[in-house]
Amino acid sequence: MNDPAARGRNTLLLMLGIAAAPFLLAWLLINFTDIGRSGAPASHGTLVAPPFPLPDAVLHEPGHEPVAIAANHRLHRHWTLAHVAGASCDQACEAALLTMRQVRLALGRDAARVQRVLAVDEGALDLLTPRQRAEFAGLLLVEYARLARDAFRLPDGVDPRAAGRLYLVDPLGNLMMFYAPDADPAGIVKDLKRLLRYSRIG
Repeated sequence: MNDPAARGRNTLLLMLGIAAAPFLLAWLLINFTDIGRSGAPASHGTLVAPPFPLPDAVLHEPGHEPVAIAANHRLHRHWTLAHVAGASCDQACEAALLTMRQVRLALGRDAARVQRVLAVDEGALDLLTPRQRAEFAGLLLVEYARLARDAFRLPDGVDPRAAGRLYLVDPLGNLMMFYAPDADPAGIVKDLKRLLRYSRIG
């Protein structure tokens, strides 16, 4: 039980598993969803290949001081649907939050595996109005600068605060897919259901 060689071998296998996880998830998406296939419906997401890691970060409940954060409110550990806000949560931002809420509810028993996150500028945790807080209850906030200013900037160079996209982050913190602002929520649900069915993490 205390064999150093066995412990070293187990540690190596664990490290290899963690390193391979993003590529395994990408393989699952390609093989068990319509994403990445020619002729795929335009409403489905676009893979970020290879996925790239976002640093872990504390998630805040709207209207609460940081000390009131639940211990499990972290970017990592859950599947995350995220949207990046601009200076305010305008009509387009609200539409994205509505889509995230609809998608999560449509996942049924798997809804608890997915969290909804709005990335805001540092110091903007009070961005949402009281009406928005009530309408989108359960939404969590992350201060954008703490994820690195360009964390959600994809190779196309589009400013994430203006892109209006939804982003999918896996439980290990890898940004792996994004959806256009006009993506059909039914397509997002279909992708997530298949991914969650074959995933054993998050």
